[in-house]
Amino acid sequence: MALLAIVYVALTCSAQWLVFMALGIEISPLIVIVTISLGTAAGALSGSPGGITTTEAAMVGTYILLGVTEIDAAGRNLSLPGPALRPRSGHGPALPDLLRTAT
Repeated sequence: MALLAIVYVALTCSAQWLVFMALGIEISPLIVIVTISLGTAAGALSGSPGGITTTEAAMVGTYILLGVTEIDAAGRNLSLPGPALRPRSGHGPALPDLLRTAT
């Protein structure tokens, strides 16, 4: 079971890192790993069902603290759901570009 958890976290980190790369945002994989770890912990400890919104808020906050711009951090959350298992939101990776051009 531990191996499955490690594989799941590795795939989640890879997916988030690939979203940043697809958006043209250079980011260290270590920042993604730290952000996912803190976001997942915040979601698990929050008491909200599935950690919804708490996980995403923690991830956006962590990305911003680690030097990612607010638009890019928020755009990542709209492009790819957090690590909690829930249905995909339907937003595609083009949404952060729309946000970036709107400002």
